[in-house]
Amino acid sequence: MMISTIALSSRPADPQILARIEEKLKQVERFIDSVIDAHVVFRQPERENKKGAFTEIRLTLPDSIVFVREFGHTIESSLEEAMRSLKRQLLKYRMRKRARRAGNKK
Repeated sequence: MMISTIALSSRPADPQILARIEEKLKQVERFIDSVIDAHVVFRQPERENKKGAFTEIRLTLPDSIVFVREFGHTIESSLEEAMRSLKRQLLKYRMRKRARRAGNKK
């Protein structure tokens, strides 16, 4: 799987965060092994008085794109929330794919 990462607010991404992203995306491969590309973006809120960060993850699959966007008070917490959301979506995707295959076999 190829991972593309964009830095937070035009600052270079921290190597620890990059390692954490790779670790989390390796866990995603347990749910689905056909991920073509993973694109991760960290953003700060547009209003200056609001603290926190958004994490956006877009996975490109052979027949679909899965996208999540979550907010957290820190980059780490937004990443954790995004990963939870991503896992839920991938489980639903896998169930739909199995149902389609079962429907085609009849």
